[in-house]
Amino acid sequence: MNKNIKILLVNNTVSASDDVITRELASLGLQNLVAVAGAGLAIKEFVQQRGEVPYDVTFIRDQKDQDELELLKSIIEIDPSHYVVMLTDNITPDKVISSIKFGASGILSQPFTAGKMRVELDKYMLLREDKKTQYS
Repeated sequence: MNKNIKILLVNNTVSASDDVITRELASLGLQNLVAVAGAGLAIKEFVQQRGEVPYDVTFIRDQKDQDELELLKSIIEIDPSHYVVMLTDNITPDKVISSIKFGASGILSQPFTAGKMRVELDKYMLLREDKKTQYS
């Protein structure tokens, strides 16, 4: 796995440094991990103003009092091929269908482990390599 992948984690915890998801991703030795706590709306506005998604992969955690699907839609509108993984405490068929409908590349449920997240990052790397091969 390429440890230089630029990753954004949009989390719902107040202290991202204390969060298990941040620790699990950091345990993979990633060099470009940005964890943002409770800021889904701010990230949505940042991406819309910038007109691009300056990350390779975005993990979006269920947001309290915010709509994570709105953030997902905003990211996909700007970059339809962006790799977004939804993280949910309570996986339901509706949540899976909505996430896929709005462009999520993957969805993970608890427990959020480094192994599960590494699988998603490996899928991203395979897709990226496949795109390079297609256009070479």
